[in-house]
Amino acid sequence: MRAHFPKGLLRRPAFRSSVVFICRTANAIRTVALCVAACGGAVVASGSGASGGGGAGREAAKIAGTVYDAATERAMEHVTVVLLDHRQKTMDATLTDAAGAFTLVDIPAGRYVLKLSFLGYADRRIDVAMASDGGDVRVPPIAMAVESKRLDEVVVAVEKSMIEHHIDKIVINVADYIGTEGGNVVDMLRKIAGITVDSDGNVSLNGQPAAIYLDNRPSNLSKMDLLNMLYFIEAAEIDKVELIQNPSAKFDASGGSAIINIITKKNTLNGWSGSVQASGGAFVDTTGLFNGAGGATVHYRNKWFNTSLHGGLRSDRQATGYEATTTMGDVRQYQHRYGEYTNAGQTARMTTNFFAGEKDVIGFILSGGWNHTSGGTGEIASRTDHFVADRLLQRTGNSDRSNNRLTTYSANANYQHTFKKDRHDLLVNVDAMRYSTQPWSYNETRFINMTDATDVPPPRIWQHTLRQKVETRSAMIDYERPIGKRITVEAGGKLAETSTTNSLLYEQWELAGWQRDDGLSNDFRYRERIGAIYVSVGATLGKKWQLKRGLRWENTWSRGDWQLAPGRDTATARRYNNLFSTIYVGYNQSLEQSWSLSYAQRIQRPDYAALNPFRSFSNYYSYSEGNPHLLPQYIHTIHANFRREKWNVGGYLQLATQVITENIRTDTTIYAGYPVTARTWSNFGQTSLAGISLSGTNLFPVDWWSYNLHLSGLYIASTSNDQYRNNGWFATAYMENTFYIGRTWRAELTGNVQSPLPYGYYRVDGNYTVSAGLRKTLWNHAATLTLYIDDMFDSRRSHILVDRDGQRMEIRNTWSSRQVRLSFSYRFRQAIRSREGVGRLDERDRL
Repeated sequence: MRAHFPKGLLRRPAFRSSVVFICRTANAIRTVALCVAACGGAVVASGSGASGGGGAGREAAKIAGTVYDAATERAMEHVTVVLLDHRQKTMDATLTDAAGAFTLVDIPAGRYVLKLSFLGYADRRIDVAMASDGGDVRVPPIAMAVESKRLDEVVVAVEKSMIEHHIDKIVINVADYIGTEGGNVVDMLRKIAGITVDSDGNVSLNGQPAAIYLDNRPSNLSKMDLLNMLYFIEAAEIDKVELIQNPSAKFDASGGSAIINIITKKNTLNGWSGSVQASGGAFVDTTGLFNGAGGATVHYRNKWFNTSLHGGLRSDRQATGYEATTTMGDVRQYQHRYGEYTNAGQTARMTTNFFAGEKDVIGFILSGGWNHTSGGTGEIASRTDHFVADRLLQRTGNSDRSNNRLTTYSANANYQHTFKKDRHDLLVNVDAMRYSTQPWSYNETRFINMTDATDVPPPRIWQHTLRQKVETRSAMIDYERPIGKRITVEAGGKLAETSTTNSLLYEQWELAGWQRDDGLSNDFRYRERIGAIYVSVGATLGKKWQLKRGLRWENTWSRGDWQLAPGRDTATARRYNNLFSTIYVGYNQSLEQSWSLSYAQRIQRPDYAALNPFRSFSNYYSYSEGNPHLLPQYIHTIHANFRREKWNVGGYLQLATQVITENIRTDTTIYAGYPVTARTWSNFGQTSLAGISLSGTNLFPVDWWSYNLHLSGLYIASTSNDQYRNNGWFATAYMENTFYIGRTWRAELTGNVQSPLPYGYYRVDGNYTVSAGLRKTLWNHAATLTLYIDDMFDSRRSHILVDRDGQRMEIRNTWSSRQVRLSFSYRFRQAIRSREGVGRLDERDRL
């Protein structure tokens, strides 16, 4: 897309900083092209036997230097440095790094010219002479000055791609999605191709379980607790999402077969800057429930430190529905439940980096979240019917109320030292997190005997209170350095410990009042300690081949303790060692075409909720129960990728053993033949899959329309330990369209379709969603006003089928999803763009 800036606008600091950022991207693209041209020039030079007057037999050396801004005296990153010979032919090219440094290697003797350029700055030309003895040359620091004539009117024709393909991951730049305005992180994830988030907190990537990372850090929370936390993080605070199909040895080996890494926005502006957001919306259904959110972020940065403060408020009201039909021969049970819930929460985060010179950064991160959930159902809106030979035998009416307060605190201290050499640094991270929740629920079940109205049992009334606390502590060290010009070695270690305490009090209402139920009350404690060391070696072979090999060793110790009836075990302890391997091979055939192949081993350990052996009733005819004897799940994945210009094709094979699955079954032993829905956990068996994906970006480019298309299909074959087979195809299709209407209007239309999914004992029906939005920019692009319709056809539903051992169960979950939302955001900047500090949160700053 092309944008014209009038005279005087680029003199404004806020707007100029944005243009400088775009210019850096343009310079990076231009330098890649120059590097290709330089390769050709180098071949010609070597064929002639000399360069710029150099003779054969002379030793090659290198040219090094640094570049800085003449006005601010700050190092300049992404400056294009081109080496020209005496004929003004390009011999080599590179970009300056975050410290403003550049190096050109393998330069024969002779006379050359260094040409330095950056859009918006005057070009610099530096004469360089390379001696015949092969000595290195270090040029004095080079100052770049702003060229005022070039800033009067600039035409920028570079736009950041929404989807970026790398050798080991796919990056989705969501910061500019219209759909992120006013929404939360869960809404944002559901709009990304290949990602599925269900109502039970399960997150999958291309049909396979995935771990969620926030700023390169694992959450260490259970699925539902993580889902609740993500609901209260504003999508407007997210910069990009990384889809890592085969994580490297640097990442923890646990957490599903893939990683979804959510990266928040970072501050790179000197001086004051910030933003405010507010949104309000209502569900377009019979409920008309209203939701609102607001937040503010303030940044300040100078040459000594960088600080960011963020605070947010959110209030969500949502309606949920549940239907389940269980059939066993001529016995049938039907459950229906409808409830409305209110979630209100606040989040706060402070990030501070202190720049202790050019090489050292000390950083601290403090964050907190507070959430209150309340709601319930009425007796009429929740009932259970029992049939025998299609004759109604008994009906129960159920009403419940619930209340939950959730708090999360986390703290991080980090230190990074950058050595003189490029990509040579040391990072230390120490983290602590505390998560606590105290849900309370009240349940009343009334019986209606349809065969004999005089024989009606008294109501069953109970309540339960759970006090739960999760604490995580970890320390990590990571060291990376190059060896020679083509090899990079990375090594590190980590020690992490997680402990959880769960105290559940069940009480039954009797004539004497509330009485403790010792059969259901319990106290469960679980601890897990993981120590890890890893090493990774990357190599560049020639100008086209890339290799990377990693090994990670992990030692796991865990122990669960609980109160049980006499005569049963009260503890389970495990200790085991694993060695995980990762391999990456990449071939860059040209700038437009590349290949890659990777292999990775992963482990998925059961979380504490799946290990807790106690039975927890959600209503009279439904309960869940963990399994303390669960074993970890192991995953092997091979992933191949081919990229050609705007197309990307991927293929993968995967084998998972000791697969951990949640089983939905019927239990007829509790109420004399009346079926009860039971959710339990087990090691299912093994699952294998083979799949292919196809994606494209702006295949037929036009000025007024940009789009991303993603298609995937895979075949899943699952075999349980008892030889139950569940095989089938799974396919997804996603398309995101952005339409540019004039200079200040944008429209967005997205669609996502998923076919039925076979997994474990389940078969999950397919679904589709379509969303649309319209955005207007105001006040020289400093503010935006967005109208968005989420799930405009109200089609986001969940339908699960379980059919085995003579029992058939169908479960339908519904929730409010069609919503109209109006959002406003304003960004203020009294700053200029700076270089990114060595304390930035990137992949090296993970836990």
